[in-house]
Amino acid sequence: MSLKLQEEVAFDYTAWGTGIAFAIGCGKSYLASGDTAPPAEDYSLDLFLNELRAVKSALGLERCHVLGHGWGGMLALTALSRATEEEKQAVASLSLASVPPSYKQLIQDRQKRARELPGKLRDALVGDAPADLKATALNEYRRRFITSRPDAGCLNVASAGQSVVVHTAMIGPDQYQVGGLLKDWAAADLLSSVHLPPTMVLRGEDEELYSSSVDSLVQSLPSIVTVKSFAGAGSYAHIDAWEPYLESLNTFMSDHD
Repeated sequence: MSLKLQEEVAFDYTAWGTGIAFAIGCGKSYLASGDTAPPAEDYSLDLFLNELRAVKSALGLERCHVLGHGWGGMLALTALSRATEEEKQAVASLSLASVPPSYKQLIQDRQKRARELPGKLRDALVGDAPADLKATALNEYRRRFITSRPDAGCLNVASAGQSVVVHTAMIGPDQYQVGGLLKDWAAADLLSSVHLPPTMVLRGEDEELYSSSVDSLVQSLPSIVTVKSFAGAGSYAHIDAWEPYLESLNTFMSDHD
C-alpha cells in the first residue's frame, strides 16, 4: 500500500529533475510480468527484498535515495540490515515516513487511537459490530488519523488495487491486532551493527503513531537523524501536507546527493 500511495509524490517530485525508480507495490508486482500472484504461504520478507534487488539491478542503479512509508520503511531498514558493505554505500540517504519502532508498537498505537473515537464508533472498530457501523467507524478513524483528504485520487487508485492476499499475509486479518508476517518486526533487533546513511524521519502531527513512538524509533537509529513533522497531517502527510512534504524531501536529498 505505502509504495502505491507515494506514486503521486514520485511523479510530482520529478519536476525537480530527480529520476524516480518506483516499485509497483500494492501486492500487484506480479502484474508487471503477467504472472499470477503467489499463494499466501509464499509471501515473506525475502520475497519483497528480492524484488527490490531485481528492480535495482534491472535499472542499473549504482547510487540512490530511499524513501519508505509505513511498511515500506520497515522493509528499507530490513534491507539495510542484510546489505553488503557495497550495497550500504550505494544508498545516498534514507527517508522514513510514518514508520513505527516495532509492529507491536504500531498496533498498540492504533488501539489507543481507536479509543479516542466516540463510544459507539470505538466499540465498532475494535469489536464485533454490523458491517455498516464498522465501515463508518473505519472511515472516521481514517479521517482523523490517516488523511483529511479521503477522496484523494491516489487513495482511490490504491484502494481499488489493494491485494487482500498480500494484506492478510503481511499483517493478518485484523489491522488492530498483532498478526501476519510482520508481527515480530522491531527496528531495534536489526540495527545493532548497521551503518545507516544520512536519515530523515517524517511524520504527520495527527497520525496514528504517537510522537513518543516516533521518538523511540529515532533514538534507536544509529545515525544522526533529521526529523520533520507536518501540522494538520495524518499518516499520509504526503497527501495532507503536499508542498512542505515535497520541499523537505527535495532539500534533504539534495543535501546528500
